[in-house]
Amino acid sequence: MKVPTTKKEVRQLLGFFFYFRTYIKDFAEIAHPITELTKKDVPNQIKWTTDHQQAFDRLKECLCNATKLHVVEYGKPCGILVDASGVAVGCCLIQWDDRGVEKPIAFASSKLNPTQMKCSPTEREAYAVIFALRKYHNFIFSTQITIFSDHNPLLYLKECAPKSAKLTRWALGLQEFDIIWSYRPGCKNQAADCLSRLG
Repeated sequence: MKVPTTKKEVRQLLGFFFYFRTYIKDFAEIAHPITELTKKDVPNQIKWTTDHQQAFDRLKECLCNATKLHVVEYGKPCGILVDASGVAVGCCLIQWDDRGVEKPIAFASSKLNPTQMKCSPTEREAYAVIFALRKYHNFIFSTQITIFSDHNPLLYLKECAPKSAKLTRWALGLQEFDIIWSYRPGCKNQAADCLSRLG
């Protein structure tokens, strides 16, 4: 994850960690130096200090430790949060505990190449799904997967696959999975959103 340089990037970063705050003990206290950067009197171009970096490193460490607590339970349904920005794709593999709380299993992001950056937002989102399915193939094969996205890449692939060999391959690749598509607006998909923008 890159260090944020603007207040908007700070908010995205905090949104990512806030999404998993249940698994970060003393989240508010650890994140406090970074949260201070969102105040009105702070300029838009922020000054990142040693205190901010220490808080950032601690949040990442806590979240990495949380993923060690939650190993994938094979055969149980999984969820994948996906998002694409103009420069990268990001995803997060989750499962749910008995109370329905999302448990983070793994995170991933990848930069887009120059050709991919020129694609439409929906095509980039479709690529994010393909990237995630390939990345987590060993965890999710033969189980039901819910894909959470702020676009509808399935509809896009169905409509556009006949026009493109690449999209036809993607559409065929999806057929080996038991997928449920679920719309989730960007404001509720902070984990994948942050990974696609700061990754």
